[in-house]
Amino acid sequence: MKNKNNFRAGLAVGLLSLLFLIKTTPTVAQPLTFELITLPNGLKIFYQQDPGVKFSTVVFHLAGGQSLEKTGESGLAYLA
Repeated sequence: MKNKNNFRAGLAVGLLSLLFLIKTTPTVAQPLTFELITLPNGLKIFYQQDPGVKFSTVVFHLAGGQSLEKTGESGLAYLA
C-alpha cells in the first residue's frame, strides 16, 4: 500500500513537471529596434515605441565622474 502511494505521488510530480516544461518552452526573442533622436542642445535620445505597453520608462545615462576630471580638479565631479 505504501509503495503504491509513493508511486502515485511520484507519478503526479513527474506529470506536473512535464506540464510545466511544456507550458514554459522558450520563445525566440525579437530584436529591439531603437530610434536615435538628437535634440538641438546635443542631447541624444534612444527611443523605442511599443503600442502594446501601457506604461513608460525613462532612464538617464550621463557621461561624467572622476574619469573626466582634469588634473588639479579632483573631487569636483561629485559636486555636480
